[in-house]
Amino acid sequence: MKPMYKGNQGYALIIVLWSMVILSIIFVNLVDEIHLTSLLLRNNLDSQNAYQTLVSGFTLGVNELKADNNNHDNKEDQWVKAIEGELNNFKYRVKIEDIGSKLNINYLSVEDLQNLNWWDKEVEGYFKERLIPELILLKEIIGDDYSKVEEVFTTYGAFNLNNNSLERLKVLMDFLDIDQFESQLILNFLDKKRKEKGIVSKINDLQVLYLQGLSMSTLDKLKNYISTQGSININFASSETLELLFKILKVNRADRIKILEANRRGNIKKISQLKISNQAIKSYFTTESRYFLIEVQCYNLSGKKVKELRSTVKRVRNDKNQWEIKILRWSEK
Repeated sequence: MKPMYKGNQGYALIIVLWSMVILSIIFVNLVDEIHLTSLLLRNNLDSQNAYQTLVSGFTLGVNELKADNNNHDNKEDQWVKAIEGELNNFKYRVKIEDIGSKLNINYLSVEDLQNLNWWDKEVEGYFKERLIPELILLKEIIGDDYSKVEEVFTTYGAFNLNNNSLERLKVLMDFLDIDQFESQLILNFLDKKRKEKGIVSKINDLQVLYLQGLSMSTLDKLKNYISTQGSININFASSETLELLFKILKVNRADRIKILEANRRGNIKKISQLKISNQAIKSYFTTESRYFLIEVQCYNLSGKKVKELRSTVKRVRNDKNQWEIKILRWSEK
């Protein structure tokens, strides 16, 4: 039988066949690469859309807080309700929580804290000479009891000139590098006020010390860290926070019942509505929330969570009596 192809024709056929194989491989790989690139672009676009949805949810939360025109915050307010919606083919859920209605651990006396079950010498040694910028820094020292600490304490909020520990105010003023002479002027003034059962009604009451040597620049430096107003919104305080206050201030049973009932209802508009005999505890309370956690969760249309944002914000009024929101912390995962 004669061969179908001779000489160069046979080699040419082999070359053509191999070329077709190579081109097929290249084409398949090219298709795979295009498919992979398409997937990457789509995933990148999905990721961008998810992030945009997350930020949009956060903006909705901020706008909700700014739109609240009341001079009080309670459990009936609109911002307390979760916000849900859909954007960019993703679902989102926005939740706002008052996280400032706790005791600022930095401004309680060591004696008050020593009664706590988790308090020990190691914690005391860390705490005594410094201010704690973030509560999470105590987690490693406190260990398993950290969740109990979170329920009651915060590091947000100003020093209350009428009820917080003067020994801790000294630590604060040392931190701010306030002159020892001026520092002692302020401490003596506040100590005398408390012994006389007096009240500092506004920060500018300290201006009386100008004649004794307190400088305007020192008071200006201190102003952002002190207050004469309560910081615990009675409508949102945890029962654990209230119980610790009861213990520190030796609140009688009748007053405890009234305070816990008011807290359970969560709709008090003015602290003056709280009819109790213990006036000291009233100075800790307010009906205005200042510190919030805005939590945004982003889900795909199948219901799987793909992104989450948690941001701590402070709400303050500006010179025009309008709300401003300051971002204090921001984390994503």
